[in-house]
Amino acid sequence: MANIVITPSELRECAQNLEKLLDEYKEHIEAVDKRMLMAEVAWLGKAKDEVYKQYYEELQPFLKDDIPNVVDTLVEELYGVAQAIDDTDEEIASSLS
Repeated sequence: MANIVITPSELRECAQNLEKLLDEYKEHIEAVDKRMLMAEVAWLGKAKDEVYKQYYEELQPFLKDDIPNVVDTLVEELYGVAQAIDDTDEEIASSLS
């Protein structure tokens, strides 16, 4: 049997930290998008077309959708585990009364 060495409050704190980091990450991705748009105006040629095609079709959706979705799922799981531990502790305490 595994030893649990983390508290529900620590799990919630971790989830909150991930939420904060995700917000910061989204701001950075928006900054990347703005820089890509600025460079697109100045850059001419076929290489630019390929770079921008790859960025907008492949990389941008991954950065803007996939990564945030994975982090959101992890955050939800951390909150869920914290709640499950709290609920289990309550059940044990009430069964002893």
